[in-house]
Amino acid sequence: MFLNLTVRALDAMQIRRARKLNYLGMLSAVLVGMILLGATVTAAVESPQLEGCGFFGDLQPGAVSNCAGRHLTGGLSPGVDGCPKEFDPTRSLKFDDDLHARWYARFWTGRCDGLGLFDFCTEEAGGWNDTVAAVAARVPPEDRNRARAELWAIGRLLGYEWARRNDIRKISTADLMEWRPAFEKEPDPWLAMRTLCVKAIGKLQTEARSK
Repeated sequence: MFLNLTVRALDAMQIRRARKLNYLGMLSAVLVGMILLGATVTAAVESPQLEGCGFFGDLQPGAVSNCAGRHLTGGLSPGVDGCPKEFDPTRSLKFDDDLHARWYARFWTGRCDGLGLFDFCTEEAGGWNDTVAAVAARVPPEDRNRARAELWAIGRLLGYEWARRNDIRKISTADLMEWRPAFEKEPDPWLAMRTLCVKAIGKLQTEARSK
């Protein structure tokens, strides 16, 4: 009788232990799934603005004359070379708030649409859209489509960070004003893009390390 009770007690303990292990296994699976899902969502939110700086290849003449094999987030109507003919700079981006989105639009258009008197916005003809057109026009025709796509990606990298609140952004108006003259005066448009990227990425990394 005692033996039977002992066996039953052991069986019951084993069953409870098995159930506990099964529960822990299920809980672990759920947690892993949540972590992976969170990582996927985070990547989907953050990756577009980080696609700048040589997204299709090295930023130098003749490195890559097409955009085949890679899709730039926001790129629309790809041509025969795979490069987008149009670009939606807001595609897949998540903004901190409405003000962030409005300043981001200001970066691209140069207009202060939606920004009030106390936002202290100054309009500028063309914004980054004009910069893209001007720099791409200086590139040989065979590389022009790719250069335009690279400039779109660089603009998103710069504009998204610059448009954030002053207390959290890592790229400021002072930075853009400092970088702009050299970018516009550099006769080699690929070198201009490459140098601007090095400065921007350096600033983002420096600010990240300082926190």
